[in-house]
Amino acid sequence: GGSTMMMKRGKVKPSAAGPTSVNGQRRRRRGPADALPSDKFSIMLSAIVVFIVVFFVINAYALSRIEDMQQPVKSNNVAASAATRTEKSAPETQRLTQETENRHPPPSRKISPAKAQSINRTVNRTGEFYNLRQRLELSSKAVSGNHDSREIVDMRQLTSTLPFENTDGGVWKQGWDVKPRFSVQKSLAESLGLRGNNDATADRNGTDFQIFVVPHSHCDPGWLKTFDEYFRTQTKAIISSVVKALDADPRRTFIWAEISYFSWWWEEQPEEHRQVVRRLLQNKQLEFVTGGWVQPDEANSNMDALEIQMQEGHDWIAHNIGPEFVPQYGWSIDPFGYSPSLPYLLKSQFNFKAILIQRVHYAVKKELAKRKHLEFYWRQTWDPSGEYDMFTHLMPFYSYDIPHTCGPDPSVCCQFDFARRPLGSAGNCPWRKNPQVITDGNVKERAYTLLDQHLKKASLYRGNAVLIPLGDDFRYQTEKEATSQYHNYQRIFDYVNQNVDGVHVQFGTLSQYFEAVQGTFTPPVVKGSFFTYSDVNNDYWSGYFTSRVFDKALDRKLERVVFAAESLGASRKDLQSPRRQLSLFQHHDGVTGTARTPVVKDYANRMYEAIQQTQDIIIGRMGQRNPKLAAALVEGGASDGKKIQSCWQSDEARSISENMCSDGDRVFVYNPLLNSVQVCGDVEVEGGKVVEVTLPCEKPGPVKVSKREPEFDGKTGMMIWPIKEEWKQWVVNKGGAYLFVPGQMQPYDMAGVTVEQGGFVVQTTKWRRTIVERNSEESIDVSVYDFIYEINLQEGNREWFVRLSADIKSKGAFHTDLNGFNFDTHHRRDDLPIQSQIFPMPAHAAIQDENTRLTILSEHAQGTGSLKDGSIDLFLDRRLNQDDARGLGQGVQDNVATRTRFRVIVERGSFDTSPDSEFHITPLCHEEWNQLNHPLEMVGYKTKEKLEHNIDVQAIEGNRGRPNIGAPRVTNIPNSVLRHQNPHDEHVAAAAAQGNPINATGHTSLATNKGATDAKDDQLLKNQEVPPGYAAMYGDLTVNKSQDSTHDKTNVSHVDAAMSDVNRLENQGLPSIYENRLRKSREARAAMRQDAGQ
Repeated sequence: GGSTMMMKRGKVKPSAAGPTSVNGQRRRRRGPADALPSDKFSIMLSAIVVFIVVFFVINAYALSRIEDMQQPVKSNNVAASAATRTEKSAPETQRLTQETENRHPPPSRKISPAKAQSINRTVNRTGEFYNLRQRLELSSKAVSGNHDSREIVDMRQLTSTLPFENTDGGVWKQGWDVKPRFSVQKSLAESLGLRGNNDATADRNGTDFQIFVVPHSHCDPGWLKTFDEYFRTQTKAIISSVVKALDADPRRTFIWAEISYFSWWWEEQPEEHRQVVRRLLQNKQLEFVTGGWVQPDEANSNMDALEIQMQEGHDWIAHNIGPEFVPQYGWSIDPFGYSPSLPYLLKSQFNFKAILIQRVHYAVKKELAKRKHLEFYWRQTWDPSGEYDMFTHLMPFYSYDIPHTCGPDPSVCCQFDFARRPLGSAGNCPWRKNPQVITDGNVKERAYTLLDQHLKKASLYRGNAVLIPLGDDFRYQTEKEATSQYHNYQRIFDYVNQNVDGVHVQFGTLSQYFEAVQGTFTPPVVKGSFFTYSDVNNDYWSGYFTSRVFDKALDRKLERVVFAAESLGASRKDLQSPRRQLSLFQHHDGVTGTARTPVVKDYANRMYEAIQQTQDIIIGRMGQRNPKLAAALVEGGASDGKKIQSCWQSDEARSISENMCSDGDRVFVYNPLLNSVQVCGDVEVEGGKVVEVTLPCEKPGPVKVSKREPEFDGKTGMMIWPIKEEWKQWVVNKGGAYLFVPGQMQPYDMAGVTVEQGGFVVQTTKWRRTIVERNSEESIDVSVYDFIYEINLQEGNREWFVRLSADIKSKGAFHTDLNGFNFDTHHRRDDLPIQSQIFPMPAHAAIQDENTRLTILSEHAQGTGSLKDGSIDLFLDRRLNQDDARGLGQGVQDNVATRTRFRVIVERGSFDTSPDSEFHITPLCHEEWNQLNHPLEMVGYKTKEKLEHNIDVQAIEGNRGRPNIGAPRVTNIPNSVLRHQNPHDEHVAAAAAQGNPINATGHTSLATNKGATDAKDDQLLKNQEVPPGYAAMYGDLTVNKSQDSTHDKTNVSHVDAAMSDVNRLENQGLPSIYENRLRKSREARAAMRQDAGQ
């Protein structure tokens, strides 16, 4: 999109020292001796004229550079004019003024020696990747003005002006007719003017254009199958076949990303196989890339969880193989959009040098490709100095599979996927041009055909090398497949390297490519995020921001209790299992809510068990800080057998939690915020303290001394002042787990609504909303309310949301957070589809004008938008009857009752809304968000008899101590940084129109991979249940209390069969992290036998 408005750029200028002639020979500069006039006067006059001209040219150029550093770069293109600019001088440095639990202090902020001493006293958690003194030094540096002359592309401005056209580009449907970077019939030196013809073949490794073919296999830790099922049926074999193939030929390479899988494979290997892996790593044949536990989502994940999953992966590599193999290059090919928070994390905490990304809006890719900006320095919006710039490679084409990575024509590239039929079992090429075995008879034609694609792709970049990924989802599963790919490509490489001047092609790794290309040109700078992603037409991936919202909440609950345990002194080793379950869910088909129903349940079971484990740790460590609680724990509970436990509980993994401690009970609460005071009722709880209080901690209604009570509609109970509240829904007939496709917007049917306490509590059969006003001692011009929604969406093709509005002239500007760390600014586009105006909201959304700001803070991630001035839409849940053709093969119909708490803040004052200003959160909002997401941990005796899940009768007198929703770590929020604490083939339609049968299935065009749906999976989806073997494996066995002994005996027989599989796996050396699951499975089995009378 937008390419028709861009000026065409010429070829890369010669980089040799000095100008050259057409034939490559150096031109001699003309001087006075070459002047045509013979008399000295003419010569002198000519010299004076030349001097004057040069003088004015130099001054004009200097003035233009000064202007460039003070105002946006000018362009004849409207989109480029708004999108490319040189930064102004940095704003005045700010001090750190918030809590000291910061895990990512803002770089370039001053901090006083007293503050530094205070932090040294209070921070009690440092790890392998945390160096407190180094962090303080970073935050003490003053920001200098930006004198960077490189072109700067601000994505916030680019996406607000880019036409987003979708013109047919030919074989590259979303691009244009790309020409090769240079002709293979001439030498590279002659084509680029680097050398003369006579020495074109000299110094092959020094000046040759390099092509790195990088084999890989993208292995999702859960999607159509569970993590365990994928490992046993596919991933284990992939790693084994790759290791064997690499060991057979030292020229072969491979990269691996997901350490969750590799660690399991490693645990099962004998020492001789481990030594082979160490040798391959040492020889740089095998390379870890990113090295996190998973390849994480970047829209819904919180910064703290992103960091934990990186720590778990890197720690495992360092401790089991060696710290020298911990990667410094990132590989992120499948997340559905990208946030600048992750590059900052990788650069600041893990010393990364460069990263690769793929899923960016096709129109944005095209625009950047036209400018040759597909490789850039990714800069934080709050970092004018560029201290945390990350060199980034953006893949140009539609997908990361082989047809879309060798070059612009997928019908050609698919012919070089030697795993496809008839050579392999990975399916036919959709373009009916299948691969051929490379022989002496066809190697020349095949080599030039492939090289042409590589050089066309190279023309989109500025460096002296091109990267060609070679892989897809779950590839290299057999030795035959691996050998076929490596052998056929090596024959092509050998021919090219022997017969084509100026080019060298080889198998390579990600680090080899980046080391070759970095420093060979001056990249531009890009700022901002790459949301919302679209892969084709108007298909925007904005649905997954809200899909399976219950599980997004469960994710934050686990995150919150892990944080609380760490603040109590628990170590990484103590929390290894919960941290790894949290890490696993950060996978881009986990927290996104885009997995199949059995996989969703598996993730939930893992997190549920991890939460229970962590709560046990919390209770024990709370006892160490309170003698009365310690005594109660030693006594083991009252005479009736009750014991101290977490008050907030649920009876199963995907079930809404309840406070099982009653009003009037004495309970113990712990404040995990070391430098913040939280309250329970009238009791103030200092940071790090465990105190005894009487419930409840909060009640629906206004504060005792309210400045002005809110106003409600008498019929519906909706708030009308200071915030207007509307319950709404989208009635749709398209869309699925990934895509939001709006249909008709309707008000929610309020028939049968009951209004209590004047409007503070409103309930229908499926919705319940409670409002708790909070004290805001900061100013009379501040209102703070908690809106607590409990909903149970069971009606198909509905997307429920609440619209909150205020008297604010927002002029289309809308602000959201990125991973609870950065901020993003959006400008509403009425010329684009509604689904493109929905963005991720991990924690925060805001609108403002010069006098008022409306801020909404959330306990968990969901989608949000501002489709109308002065309003914010907050998605609560979505239920879809159909699949959206992205490979999942099902809709979203496993909804459960879900609780969401928003903290809504209206501030009146003076706010900077100028276009050049960076949005930043106020200290009050920061403190409120901090307490919302790090509430009091509450333990006591369970006094309620049962859990109730009916929205109609559910008691919801909550408090900030409930553990039903998790919490991101937050710290200081100075300036524009929110700190935290410590289809899948674009040719499907075209080919179908030509009568070509193509399976349009999600992450890959291969029917045998993610798009395949075998009979077993179909049965699972039909039954909407977990098979017995699966249940036994994950400790999810439900003890049937029915009196029907026949039914119970049937369950027992299923358990017995499943346990035989479990025992067999254990005998094979099951990793220790599953020992607790085995224990629970056996306990459940024994309980079921007892109930069945066996």
